[in-house]
Amino acid sequence: MKFVLVAVLVMVGAVLGHESVVRMDRGTATEEERRLFDFLMSNPSSKIMMLGSRVTKYKYTNCGEPLKEKMPVSQLTISPDPIPEYGDFKVTFKAEAKVNITRPVMANITIKKEVGNKWVKVPCVGQIGSCNYDDFCEILDMIGECPQPFIDNGVPCMCPFTKGNFTLPDVDLDIGGISILPTGGYSATLNF
Repeated sequence: MKFVLVAVLVMVGAVLGHESVVRMDRGTATEEERRLFDFLMSNPSSKIMMLGSRVTKYKYTNCGEPLKEKMPVSQLTISPDPIPEYGDFKVTFKAEAKVNITRPVMANITIKKEVGNKWVKVPCVGQIGSCNYDDFCEILDMIGECPQPFIDNGVPCMCPFTKGNFTLPDVDLDIGGISILPTGGYSATLNF
C-alpha cells in the first residue's frame, strides 16, 4: 500500500501522545542523523527564519494501485484546513481491508520536511521519522487502547485488521496543548 498524506505524523502523534515520543530510545541513528532530526523537529524560528513555514494546505493522495492493495484508503479528510498545531481537529476516513492483515506487517515510512524550497528526508531516530519496520504492529501496540471514536465505529487501530470496510465519520480528536510537530510543510509516504 502506498499513499501520501501530510497527516500521518499528526495521527500517530495524537494516538501515541507526546510523552511516549519523548521517552523513546534514539536507537542506532548516527550522530549526524540525530542532529538533522533535532534540527528538522525543532521550532524553525529558533534556528532559522523560514517564510511560510505554517502548514497551509492539507492534501491526501493515494499514489499506489488501489486494486492491488491489501487495505486501500479511499478517503482521508482532516479539518480544519490548515491543520491546527494544538487542540482539536476532525478526521474522516474510509478504508477497505481486502484480506485479514496479521503480524508481522513490514512497513516503510518516508517523511520529508520542507526547508526553504527543498524537501529534506527526516532520518529515523527512536522509531520516529523515515523508518523501516519489521513489524509495524509493534508501533501500533504502543497505543495501548484505541481512542473511543475508533471503538464506537468498529475501526481497529491495532493488529490484526480483519477483512472488511472501515469508516471513521467526522470525529473529533484532540492532540492536546503540546504541538507534536513544528510548523512547516510535510510529506509522508507509507508502504506496506
